[in-house]
Amino acid sequence: VIGMTASVGAVAGEIDVELDLANFRLGSAPMGMNLAEGHWHLYINGVLEGMYSVPRATVTTTMPGEYHLVARLADSQHCYYDVEEMVTVMVTEGSHAHHKHEDTSTTIFLGSLEVYPR
Repeated sequence: VIGMTASVGAVAGEIDVELDLANFRLGSAPMGMNLAEGHWHLYINGVLEGMYSVPRATVTTTMPGEYHLVARLADSQHCYYDVEEMVTVMVTEGSHAHHKHEDTSTTIFLGSLEVYPR
């Protein structure tokens, strides 16, 4: 059994996701325990966002909008159990992280090539 909650995070563009699992252990179950075990994959709008072995994850979106999140339980070989949960969350503000790119590369001359047509 799986339950999932998703809410807007503390920082713009973040979505906090939490799973509530019954009869499933993230990681490896101790010997003698009769539990399914493994990890979970998070899909956002049908695209695999990542895999997690802890019940909580925070993901960052860049655009505001409605996001459909699906958590699917998988074993250690990434084979899915027939267990998944879907929630929808509305993000009103995307991440404003701006990445400044400074070109610090240096051009190094390695040689030249002459090409002759046939």
